[in-house]
Amino acid sequence: MESGVRGQLDFVSLKKKLSIKVAEGNLSNLRELAGRMKTISRNMFKRKYGNLLGLLKVEVQVAPLTALAQYYDPPLRCFTFQDFQLVPTVEEFEHILGLSMKGKVPYRYSDQHISTVTLAGILKMHPAELEGKMITRGNSRGIS
Repeated sequence: MESGVRGQLDFVSLKKKLSIKVAEGNLSNLRELAGRMKTISRNMFKRKYGNLLGLLKVEVQVAPLTALAQYYDPPLRCFTFQDFQLVPTVEEFEHILGLSMKGKVPYRYSDQHISTVTLAGILKMHPAELEGKMITRGNSRGIS
């Protein structure tokens, strides 16, 4: 139990020692260049790189960004606070990815099955080898 408390204290002290310096770049030339792009060029750029040019319109707030960066957990790819994790909701992911889930059925494991041949192709295995590793638990068949 002591090691768990010590680990938590080390984590807290590490967070206090973390020093983050943010340098705001001058994006005015890049914004001007993006503004000069013709519609065709802009559409081709958007097709190839997504809404990257849209980031030029975002106003960066350095103080909140610096404060949040101290709580970012790279392995989990979310913000971890003492009692909870701050991650995007499904709706926020829809907006971030530019996808709409309206009118679509959510993924339901029991209704969707993959063939052994397809799964073997994904795992780059021979179907017979994969078949030998398949197990059945209840009414589900898969790999342990």
